[in-house]
Amino acid sequence: MTRLESLRGCAAIIVAVVHSYAIFAYAPEAFPTQTTLQTLVHVIFPGTTALITFFVISGYVLSLSLDRSETTIRNVMIFYMRRLFRIFPAHIVWIFIALGLLFTFGGPEDIPTADAWFNEMNSAPITVTLILANLALFVTSLIPGEWTLTLELIVYMIYPIMYLINRRGGVVVNVLFMLVLLACSFFLSDSKLFHYLYAFYFGLAAQPLYKRYIERISERKAV
Repeated sequence: MTRLESLRGCAAIIVAVVHSYAIFAYAPEAFPTQTTLQTLVHVIFPGTTALITFFVISGYVLSLSLDRSETTIRNVMIFYMRRLFRIFPAHIVWIFIALGLLFTFGGPEDIPTADAWFNEMNSAPITVTLILANLALFVTSLIPGEWTLTLELIVYMIYPIMYLINRRGGVVVNVLFMLVLLACSFFLSDSKLFHYLYAFYFGLAAQPLYKRYIERISERKAV
């Protein structure tokens, strides 16, 4: 479990590095070496791969939480509460840190050498409504990278259903369901939920397979 958390932490760091580099506008005419540097960054820090890895591990870890008890309505409610308390305390703290930085230094101005994504961040005036919407994760304009938290919250809501499909469905059901999720990822790529949902299910499905693999290795060593 510790190794998984470490791997998930490494994936998060890689995504952070890629986002930090993305603040610079792509202008190879003005900076001839930028193409080489950009390629090098993406080779060393593959952001998309790291993000998918993060979601796969999340799906794996969430299954361990549901494995501890029967899938009853009460236990599902406990699962939801634990997920909320895991996300929101840290999220709220960082929102107020972001507000403090914005009020102290001001929002980013239009910088010619910066990417449009960076210049658009926090361009809207800060209002009470905007703050409340960010606190509730309805929008993520104050900390754009928190769209992943919004995605995880939605996944949490449907995760018990996916868990039951995986644990009570047979091989055929699981394969068909994974194919459906992969098709949704391809054809509904504009939706972040459908684009990445297969990664959570892959982690969920991998957990019992890995458990059986470890048990068989232990049995062989015992013999």
